[in-house]
Amino acid sequence: MLSIRATTFTVAGVVSLLALGACKKADNAAVDSPAAATPVTTEAPKPLEVGDIDMGRHIGPDQKITDKTDDFAPGDTIYAAVDTKNAGSGKLTARWNAEDGKVVKTDSMMVSPTGDATTAFSMVAPAKVGKYTVHVMLNDVEAKTKDITVKKK
Repeated sequence: MLSIRATTFTVAGVVSLLALGACKKADNAAVDSPAAATPVTTEAPKPLEVGDIDMGRHIGPDQKITDKTDDFAPGDTIYAAVDTKNAGSGKLTARWNAEDGKVVKTDSMMVSPTGDATTAFSMVAPAKVGKYTVHVMLNDVEAKTKDITVKKK
């Protein structure tokens, strides 16, 4: 009788362990299932924005300045290479002002870069020596400014 009782307890113990093992597998399966997975959040794309402005007398095919300078002589072609960051579209404007505030030239263009890009604007340096400022606007909101000097050779 004692051996039947020991056998019964042994069998009951094994069955209990198997049942516990089966429960653990079911718990793991629930965690690994797609329904229980943590939802993946994607970051919203960053909006188009104005980066650096480089000034110079020449640009390359990529519209970047090849000879950076902030000093020009009357009659020089002045390039403003405006870097934009991120993808997007908008109106990019370069407004050139003399030190007295008078607008010398304004150019606008629609841009739609698919990533970081450079857009060049230009003007011929005025005969009047002095300080000038290029105001760069994105969608008619001023984003950056850059000062230059026109001086005699």
